[in-house]
Amino acid sequence: MTEILAVGRQLEAVESRDDHTLVIAPPGCGKTELLAMRAEFLVRNGLIRPHRRLLAITYSKRARDNMRQRIEHRLGSDRAGRFVTVLNFHGLAGRIVRAHAGTIGLPHDFVLPTKRWFADAATSLGAGWESRKAAEDRLLEVKSGPITDEDVQHQLSNSGDELALAIERVRVESNRLDYQDLIRHAQRLLRVPEVANLYQQHFDAVLVDEFQDLSMQQFDLLSRACVRSGTYVGDPLQGIYSWAGAQPEEVIAMLKTQCTSRVDLDVSYRSSPEVLAMVNAVGVPIGATKLQAADPASWGIGKRTRALIFDDEAAEAEAVTKLVTKLARERPSNSVAIIARSGPRRGLIDAALAPVDDIPIQFWDMALDHPGLLTAFRTAAAGISAAAPLEDQLTALRERTLATMGGDDVDTANVVEEAIELLRHRATAGEGVRDLLRRTRAVDVADVAPPGVHVMNAHLGKGQQFDWVFVIGLEEGHVPDWRNPDDPEEARVLMVMLSRAKRGLIVSRAKSVKTKFGTVKHPPASRWWSSLEQAAQKTK
Repeated sequence: MTEILAVGRQLEAVESRDDHTLVIAPPGCGKTELLAMRAEFLVRNGLIRPHRRLLAITYSKRARDNMRQRIEHRLGSDRAGRFVTVLNFHGLAGRIVRAHAGTIGLPHDFVLPTKRWFADAATSLGAGWESRKAAEDRLLEVKSGPITDEDVQHQLSNSGDELALAIERVRVESNRLDYQDLIRHAQRLLRVPEVANLYQQHFDAVLVDEFQDLSMQQFDLLSRACVRSGTYVGDPLQGIYSWAGAQPEEVIAMLKTQCTSRVDLDVSYRSSPEVLAMVNAVGVPIGATKLQAADPASWGIGKRTRALIFDDEAAEAEAVTKLVTKLARERPSNSVAIIARSGPRRGLIDAALAPVDDIPIQFWDMALDHPGLLTAFRTAAAGISAAAPLEDQLTALRERTLATMGGDDVDTANVVEEAIELLRHRATAGEGVRDLLRRTRAVDVADVAPPGVHVMNAHLGKGQQFDWVFVIGLEEGHVPDWRNPDDPEEARVLMVMLSRAKRGLIVSRAKSVKTKFGTVKHPPASRWWSSLEQAAQKTK
């Protein structure tokens, strides 16, 4: 991996001696490497006291694996193993609940959560989609604090949501904990002084990755597990997960009060000056720090940004397909991404790329991104009857895979469950699990994206980087999304899409698009189009 040397503001963040440090890290500013350098600084300078550990906490399993790899690279695996614990939030909560369940009257043999469980429970109770979604939202709302199972059922009973109450009773009777249960029970346990003291003595300092993706519940959990020292790195303007419970505004408000120092990074190690001009065109008006390239001269001279307008989606799909395949063939060592705000807007491009077989093409929503999982699936699929109903085949695949991978922790069970759901979604009529697995590819997105073409939606690309990025569909109704066009998060989603680009960035829009009903509409250009177009023209 490319090693970044800390200079300027980054060095200030790495070597901070303040108890609590807030680091605002816009896209491409070396956030993950900064956290690894910070871990190295704390350990090598004796700032982690004897017999205590540094906790590095991430939001996702991908980020966890990436963080662990970078810290081990800097400290060496032996020293990292002795001084640093790297977890995501469900991993931390799971450890706490597993170790101390009896303290609050929970059985130690509870079943760990899977995402599929809720859907199955709701279906078994005869729930339709709308009532199921309402029940899920109600349960998330009620369980957003450190309350007991009895209090949960009492609140659900008072709410009148009979489905949510019935699902909760099924969960309790089956001795199962859902994801939200893990967090709230861990919160409850850390309110027991003796339990909290164990973790506060164990973890001497904490490094928090992507603080803008946290809920206040997760933030509370972390604040009680480690109180002495903290470094919080992230960017409120990359907060695009409010739909998943993230509360970036509330978390940053707490951090501004709690942290005694703040460092705002402004140097991008990822992107060319031309790309940064377009990123800044969207970011600066919404409060982002203006970014500059770490070494502008190293990018050379060239036209690497464009804003393209097409008569309709078909013309856009044809042109974008030609451009990305041309790039991939002429620059076989480069990665090229096509990013849409949502899947349906990609339809024509997906279809145009499907028959291309002379260059690597990865549709990210048909990829298993956990190392070794596809191999484990293919091994487990041997002997599963192709004559059985698909659902029976998937059930057998799940059980066999968990048995071989050791599915006794939250992360492994969740990885397998997500992959099973992906296979279920992508199956066509009459297709069995072995057929599905034959046309499924593996990609390790914890590392730098490999050469070839990558096709994805906005949220899947967060945390990744590509040599060239095409952001399509810059029309009102798509960017921003028609469901909530005035939500400030829409600008942040666009920022994330644009800032994936390293060398070149192309944005496009169509003058006419087809609706899902087959009618044609003529949407106005995205509200950010003019700024992007001007930024692209300035780099000619």
